[in-house]
Amino acid sequence: MNITLSESVWTIKTAPEHPYAKQFSISERQFRRAVQNGRIDYVRPCGLVIYFTHKNIVDFIESGVNAPLKRGGAR
Repeated sequence: MNITLSESVWTIKTAPEHPYAKQFSISERQFRRAVQNGRIDYVRPCGLVIYFTHKNIVDFIESGVNAPLKRGGAR
């Protein structure tokens, strides 16, 4: 049985190993702060361990994207 990326879950310790998090060098501390500040969705089924899905991590990273301002153009 092969588990795809979208079916996987990550903990706070393993979240920095997510391919998208690795690409942007997001640390465990940054994930902890995001949980503390409510900037990332997570699941806590047993009350102790926090789990992230692929979608949670991607949404968190993409929420920090800033679009460039359009400058110039016709007046």
